[in-house]
Amino acid sequence: AFTASILVDGKFGGVMYSGTNDFATFRGLHKQTLEGREGGIVVDGVDANGAPNTTSITAQDYWQSVGLNISAPFIYKSDFIKLRELVLSYNINSKLIERTPFKGASLSIVGRNLAIIKKWVPNVDPEAVYNSGNGQGLEWYGVPPIRSFGVNLNLRF
Repeated sequence: AFTASILVDGKFGGVMYSGTNDFATFRGLHKQTLEGREGGIVVDGVDANGAPNTTSITAQDYWQSVGLNISAPFIYKSDFIKLRELVLSYNINSKLIERTPFKGASLSIVGRNLAIIKKWVPNVDPEAVYNSGNGQGLEWYGVPPIRSFGVNLNLRF
């Protein structure tokens, strides 16, 4: 007989600062920095006389200023829903093992950290952290979690 088990996990209610997205913006590597590369950017605001701003600046100057000086655009909800584990098992027929010391056996294929179903922070894992101390909510060049696959043989005596 075949069986399957699925573990879905989630976290809700947190926020995080993403240094990865901040510095990707500063370096021009974030998707949002495509805006203004041709023709520049006219920043909303007024000039010294109170008239609407019409002066264009280069995309590089604009996005480097955002990445270096403003942290608010890089604060995200750290909520997520993940597919943590999927196990497909087969219980080996007892007739196949009747001449062995085993009363039962099963063979399973296991996958862990298979997918992020939903997240609100782009480009990084919402569980990535800057450190394991008192730095919760800070992400800085976090590495993705390890996806693993395995085979389990369960023998019952």
